[in-house]
Amino acid sequence: MIGAMQATAMDTRERTPSTLDAFLSGEPEAFADVVREYNGRLMAYARAFLDNGEDCREVVQDAFLRFHQSRKTIHGNAQAWLFKVTRNLCIDLRRRQARRKADPENVLPFPAGMHPDERLKVREALGSLPERDRTIVCLKVLQGLSYQEIGEALGITATNVGFILHHGLKKLASILSQGGRP
Repeated sequence: MIGAMQATAMDTRERTPSTLDAFLSGEPEAFADVVREYNGRLMAYARAFLDNGEDCREVVQDAFLRFHQSRKTIHGNAQAWLFKVTRNLCIDLRRRQARRKADPENVLPFPAGMHPDERLKVREALGSLPERDRTIVCLKVLQGLSYQEIGEALGITATNVGFILHHGLKKLASILSQGGRP
């Protein structure tokens, strides 16, 4: 009896629509809730790719705009969709900026609150990782996404996410143990 009640309680929690689901199912007033809930997370994720706060705000705003415009065509995990669009917009912006510069700066993520010297070491270490490894490390470590969510955002399997994350973290640890320089 208790097991059935717990299962029912879990089923109820699982069926509770998220703000994303509420908006996608036709509740236009839920969009403001989506922005409030995801703005900070998307900004932090954009910071993993971009150094300029204004660029991050622009990218996140564009991601929300695209989410609103695409609401009728989004299928599957809406959260993964938002992170994937944000990532793609960051990459597009970096490419545009690189084309404008003769020697583009490779802007990489760093944990907040670190001493500037430590940030530089982390930047350099992350910069030596392949972009896919760096993206997965950031989505898992900085954003706390599941392997499944990362896989959906990047179009790879959850098993592949785990493999890439494991090797990426090993590479990162090795680089940082050598003083942060590749």
